[in-house]
Amino acid sequence: EMCLLFLPADLLLEIQSLLKPSDVLALQSTCTYFRDAEVRRLAWQDALRRVIQENEVFPATFPIESMSTVELAHAALAPSRFRHLIERNGTSSMPSSNSDIPLMSPLAKYTITHQMPSFDKSKMKLLPGGRFLLAWNQDTLHLYDFG
Repeated sequence: EMCLLFLPADLLLEIQSLLKPSDVLALQSTCTYFRDAEVRRLAWQDALRRVIQENEVFPATFPIESMSTVELAHAALAPSRFRHLIERNGTSSMPSSNSDIPLMSPLAKYTITHQMPSFDKSKMKLLPGGRFLLAWNQDTLHLYDFG
């Protein structure tokens, strides 16, 4: 009788590295081997790396090596939690115009007192993930961190 646990440990880790974060969570609930602290940590590190790549998030956003296992799992599962939240609370009909879209109020407002140089909008780029803004002119490159 063949069992998943008869496979070598490195192969089990490789299999886990190919799973979606929600599947990693499900697999860890199946037996004690997958709940082992080191196995869990490696699985969540791989899962978060994959989520970062799939969602085009700037890699330095998450200091993977110094994050706890709980933090790794939380970050790796965040996109699916967000999708579920949107699907659960979304509407099936699209608004007919932008004026039909309700505006959200910010949770906090911050005033930036730093004098920012003026840039042509065509020379500004919000990087994937939305945390960093690149702006440039003929002699200077600016990187703004909104994190």
